Amino acid sequence: MPQALIREFIAHQKLLAASPDMNVRDAVQWMVRENRAALIIERDRHMLGIFTENDALGRVLAEGRDPVRTKLHEVMTRNPVTLTADQPLLEAFNTMRQFGFRHVPITDNDHPAGIISLRDFLDLDMNHLNRLMPR
Repeated sequence: MPQALIREFIAHQKLLAASPDMNVRDAVQWMVRENRAALIIERDRHMLGIFTENDALGRVLAEGRDPVRTKLHEVMTRNPVTLTADQPLLEAFNTMRQFGFRHVPITDNDHPAGIISLRDFLDLDMNHLNRLMPR
């Protein structure tokens, strides 16, 4: 059985991509509505960074910034480590473990394609779990 690819995993995922000029409050409200803990920051389909719930807590609330006045480009993680859609899904898990991330952005043909989170691995069915392991 071939290894599961990231592409298969994110195929039905709605891409959450925001403008760097969106304010933090609107971004967080959107993340809550979509039940997501991260979103990609892009301009003209070019990834500029990622904004996570940890960025909201550590770079906005903990620093006393106003979430209405603070723009995502001020508090996002710039130039994040990314993976491509054609890499094995297990590589996403290994990358998060190696670097201590909870989210890794995915690109396809150099354009943002999705985000994989550690939580996603908790929701995998047995079919995907069996395909994660190289044979």
